[in-house]
Amino acid sequence: MSNDPKVPPAKPAPADVGGEPKRAKPPADVKVPPLDERHLRYAELAPFGKQLDPGELVELMRDGRAMVRANAVLGLAAAGHAVLDMVALLRDSDPRVALAAAEAISRLGVVVRPLLSQIAQAMDGATPETTGAVVAAFAELIDKGDAEIHAELATALDVPLALAQ
Repeated sequence: MSNDPKVPPAKPAPADVGGEPKRAKPPADVKVPPLDERHLRYAELAPFGKQLDPGELVELMRDGRAMVRANAVLGLAAAGHAVLDMVALLRDSDPRVALAAAEAISRLGVVVRPLLSQIAQAMDGATPETTGAVVAAFAELIDKGDAEIHAELATALDVPLALAQ
């Protein structure tokens, strides 16, 4: 950081409604990365969100390969689609898949509103890391949400004591 008064401070990246940096469009000649070759990060899929087929991604979430399931759920987040099938992945036997599902839910923000109750119920049997990620996603909803989403979260989180603990 410069102490020179002539140098203006760095500006933050422009953000869209969700508070995340705007996604750069991929060059026309760049294709969606294959979902079955390696574990991808959300940032690698985000620029291709509009090109991803949600129906195909839902099918891929049922694949026997954990890597494909994890990439597919992150692809759904990049495409901006929240589907009930994502919730089941929160209890996937592969921890990377479960954490990818939690990240997808977090990335989707208020789009997961219709699934809040199912997400809360899915925490019964989820790993502590996955539960922590979902709790953080719910906390973000509280921070960014309105009174209506607060009420929906309160209803969704009205669970038996054993699950709440």
